[in-house]
Amino acid sequence: MTTLGTTRLAAVISTPKRYLARCTRREQVSLLAGSLLVMLTAGWLLIWQPVFSARSASQARLMSAQDTLAQVNGMAAELAQLRSAAPGVSVQASSPQSLPQMLNTLAAQMGIAIASLEPAADNQSAGVRFDAVSMSLLLAWLAELESTEGIRVEQLTLTPAGANQSSVGELINASLRIRSVAQ
Repeated sequence: MTTLGTTRLAAVISTPKRYLARCTRREQVSLLAGSLLVMLTAGWLLIWQPVFSARSASQARLMSAQDTLAQVNGMAAELAQLRSAAPGVSVQASSPQSLPQMLNTLAAQMGIAIASLEPAADNQSAGVRFDAVSMSLLLAWLAELESTEGIRVEQLTLTPAGANQSSVGELINASLRIRSVAQ
């Protein structure tokens, strides 16, 4: 530090010292007690109060999360109870595959690409869509599907895919709803 900086620092420090030296002992104690009170108040407002507020908010979030968890656990127990009480939820008792898995497997065996497959929430039905598929391949797939015990086609919509002709036959777009019939 330079001499000028040292003298300014000494002047800043010496000013309160000179002021306190002019005060009586009683005034010095009063100033010390007032300074301590101001520092405690500032500490309370700037440190302790925010910590207590954050803790209270954290406890409120925890209680809310515990309530939500209890509700979810209750719903899960109710769902498990409903699933065990509802007969015929599985696609087929003899088949280890679900309906969507079976549809995908059958389509892959026939060489048909499924554009979209939307299983229902009950796992008993599914919506299937084919884009630009050969009519003969689709009919063969449907025949194989109909021969599978416990499966039936509920709805079928066929539309021409365009003026394209292939060596196998005309290309079509198909959308259908398939249901697994409980045995």
